[in-house]
Amino acid sequence: MKGKDRILKRILSAVVFLPFFFVIVYYGTPIAFFIFLSIAVLIGLIEFYSMIENSGRECYKSLGVPLGWLLVLTIYLEKSRFIILFLTLTILLILIYRLFQKEDLSKAIEGISLTLFGILYVGLLMSYLFLLRGLQEGYKYIFLLFLI
Repeated sequence: MKGKDRILKRILSAVVFLPFFFVIVYYGTPIAFFIFLSIAVLIGLIEFYSMIENSGRECYKSLGVPLGWLLVLTIYLEKSRFIILFLTLTILLILIYRLFQKEDLSKAIEGISLTLFGILYVGLLMSYLFLLRGLQEGYKYIFLLFLI
C-alpha cells in the first residue's frame, strides 16, 4: 500500500509542479528563476541528506544544505571566479565542524565526503540551469533537459 501511495504522491506533485515549472522557465524573470531553483536545490539537498541518514550513514545535513544553497547563490551572482575559493572554504568549514563533534572519528571521512558530495551533486549541477537559461533561447535547452 505504501508503494502505491508514494507513486500517487509523485504523480500529484508532477501535475502541480509542471505548469509552474513551465511558467517560471519560459516567462519568469531571472530573480523568479533563482528563487524557484533555490527552492528546488534546498528540497533536493534535504532529500539527498535524508536518504543518506536513513541508510545509517553519517553526513552533516545542517552544514550541507546552507552551503549547497550558497554555491547556487555564488553562481547566480556570476561570481564564478570565486567557486574554487568557495569550495576550498567549504571543505575547511566541514573539517572544522567535524573537529568539534564528539562522535567517533572512524566515520569522519565518510561524513565529510558525503556532505561535500551532496553540495556538488545537487548544488553545483543544478546551478548549470542558470547558465543554460542565460543562453539565447536557453529555456528550450532546459525543457529538453527535463524532457530527457
